[in-house]
Amino acid sequence: MDDSRFDAFLKNHPPPGPGLPASFQSGVWQRIAARAQEEEAGWAAFFTRPLRHPLAGALALGALVLAGFWLGHAPVAEPPDARAYLASISPFAMEHR
Repeated sequence: MDDSRFDAFLKNHPPPGPGLPASFQSGVWQRIAARAQEEEAGWAAFFTRPLRHPLAGALALGALVLAGFWLGHAPVAEPPDARAYLASISPFAMEHR
């Protein structure tokens, strides 16, 4: 069967059943617009909006992993010598008068 004939047939013959009310289409678009406004509101959307794209999410994840490695390997101040502390509090190192 020729596709153009089938397309013409579908255009000329509406589907059977009750039709949709005239306000249906505008109601759908109003609900979509309301939902979009709800999603844009809020402080969490400010941070999550850029992450909705896969590339941005992957870059953010990579940055967090690198920051974790950097913080994990950051130099730490050496603790004071434990032997000096133990000698200062040892009862056996005290002089008896």
